[in-house]
Amino acid sequence: SGSESICEGETASLLIELSGKAPWTIIYSDGTEENSIDSNNEEVEILTGKAGIYTLISVIDASCTGTVSGTAEVIVRPAPTAIISGGGEVCGDETAAVVVDFTGTGPWTLIMLENGEEKTYTTLDNQLVIESGISTNFELVSISDLHCTAPAEGTAEINNLFEDLNARLEGPEATCFGDEITVSLLADGVIDQVIWSVTGSGTVISSDDQSIVYLPSE
Repeated sequence: SGSESICEGETASLLIELSGKAPWTIIYSDGTEENSIDSNNEEVEILTGKAGIYTLISVIDASCTGTVSGTAEVIVRPAPTAIISGGGEVCGDETAAVVVDFTGTGPWTLIMLENGEEKTYTTLDNQLVIESGISTNFELVSISDLHCTAPAEGTAEINNLFEDLNARLEGPEATCFGDEITVSLLADGVIDQVIWSVTGSGTVISSDDQSIVYLPSE
């Protein structure tokens, strides 16, 4: 009697208690077809992953045909899913959105790797949005809803091109007054355009995409 709820891929255990004289032959229905079990034990366990209402139909022991009673319901819950999308390339202070959509029954708990580090998100919404401007690789690990847990697969990436450029300035640590100062721009990637900005009352002697020459004023 009663009911048992399981997740997809799991197995429910239904117990039949017998009386009389062994051996027994039990016939039961799983809601769609009849099944027969022979047993020498007073307790019979039915292991099933099939949803349905299980009903005893008949029982015969070594001597007689007996009576049966009771039903049990097996409920199979669908596994939740997580689908990741979005990301892309950004520059500077720009951001991009990584979106994870869920199926199932909330709340959901998502485990995900971000640049190899495990992060956990819990939400009542069927969609998770992560906004970031930092270069990050996202990889789904698992998803849990109110009833079940399932593995999750999928990746997305946010790539900040400015971070990958690793731009940095190089210049003299000290200089003498009246000397021109040359500051060079170094980078790990290809620079398409450079706009120099200088504070103070000095004079820019020259500049290009690789360096700037500046003469401080008194």
